[in-house]
Amino acid sequence: MNEESILGTVKKALGVEQDVDAFDEALVMHINTALSVLAQLGAGPEDGLYITGNDVTWKQLIGENSLLSLVKTYVCQKVRLIFDPPLTSSVLDAMERSLKEMEWRILAVTDISADSGDVTECVDREARAEIAEHAVLEVNNG
Repeated sequence: MNEESILGTVKKALGVEQDVDAFDEALVMHINTALSVLAQLGAGPEDGLYITGNDVTWKQLIGENSLLSLVKTYVCQKVRLIFDPPLTSSVLDAMERSLKEMEWRILAVTDISADSGDVTECVDREARAEIAEHAVLEVNNG
């Protein structure tokens, strides 16, 4: 896994220059929102992860689990949706469907990992089933 900073990657994905810090406070807040969702999905450290700046890396979030590499895309897209939402409803709908699919895939990976004992589940099985069902409905209805 890449040792990149989470904030740095999100800034790059949003087209914000690394040396521009005018948006860092808002981006950090939105990144932490995405990280909280990931913790509820069972991805990342058992106690979740909170960033305050450029010091937290993707490796700290997902370790060496290549099955969770989509987490980078998820965090970037989730932050983009909050920070700089698209102007057209069709693009917004496509982004939301894409996020739902990624959530479903993250649930699938963390469920597999939890069964093998590698990851401590942050959400009980019943709640995970409801989240997965909602994600599947959203993807199928799109």
